[in-house]
Amino acid sequence: MIPLDILVSATGGTLEQRGLVDHFSAFASDAREVVGGECFVAVRGVHADGHDFATEAAQRGAAGVLVDAARLAAQPQWRAELLATGAVIIAVADVRRALRDYAAAILRAWGPRVIAVA
Repeated sequence: MIPLDILVSATGGTLEQRGLVDHFSAFASDAREVVGGECFVAVRGVHADGHDFATEAAQRGAAGVLVDAARLAAQPQWRAELLATGAVIIAVADVRRALRDYAAAILRAWGPRVIAVA
């Protein structure tokens, strides 16, 4: 479970739209594999940009999307389409960095013993 308030706080994100949920079941990075309740992370890859599939992910049942703030601001039509889905929209400076920041916050909170195998 990924609590919305912790995700926003840990990533320094801005909640552009509250939506109907206060947590997500998991992260998803492929809109085709969304089953419902996930937070879709719009990661830019070598062959595709997740931002191009954020609306589709929300329409398929993603409860929220984590997107770059600059892209959201630069494309008002795309922003309007995302808002219309009713999904939670979290805007961050950089999606990959936001994921790292969230992981670091969880590690600090849980304080697990980390073991490396080489």
